[in-house]
Amino acid sequence: MNYTITTKITTIPVSRIDEFRDVDRFIEYCKVCPNYNNRYSCPPHDIDDEEFLRRYSHAHFILTQIIYDDETKSECTGNKELQNKVLGESRMKVLRAVEDEILKKEIKGGVAVGSSGCHICGECKKRTGQPCANPDRMRYAIDSFGFDITKIMNDLFDTDLSWPKETIPDYQCLVSMFLDDDDDFFLD
Repeated sequence: MNYTITTKITTIPVSRIDEFRDVDRFIEYCKVCPNYNNRYSCPPHDIDDEEFLRRYSHAHFILTQIIYDDETKSECTGNKELQNKVLGESRMKVLRAVEDEILKKEIKGGVAVGSSGCHICGECKKRTGQPCANPDRMRYAIDSFGFDITKIMNDLFDTDLSWPKETIPDYQCLVSMFLDDDDDFFLD
């Protein structure tokens, strides 16, 4: 499996985030997901969403693209099992790397919102009614706040989703966000 990774960051004032949210529409998608009310990173949250999102002044949207080479796409043609394996493994590996970089920045102030539900524990303690085992590491999912990922990709990054036909897509995208008050934000 061969791929390259690109990362782009676009910063907007938090006052503009509602341009990229449709809470009523996307909460309905969350409700049919098996993680709904079963992961602390997914809705319904145990926090006030609006207060959480608006306590900082900057929203840094981070688009990470996993771009697959022709050989990998060719190997996956017609093999759904291999396609799922390649997409899943590369996504989790890159997701962890991106979140590690964001976490380095988070230590200096601010909060990260992940591109998917938290997977730190494997099975979330919320399923059994226990408190979060890793509250300092758990990251809420960006879509769980009603963010429209396609609109973010299109409007902020001029990027479309890549849809596969017989093989894996040309690229897979992860959209995450970092909220802070730092005018000099950057990822190392």
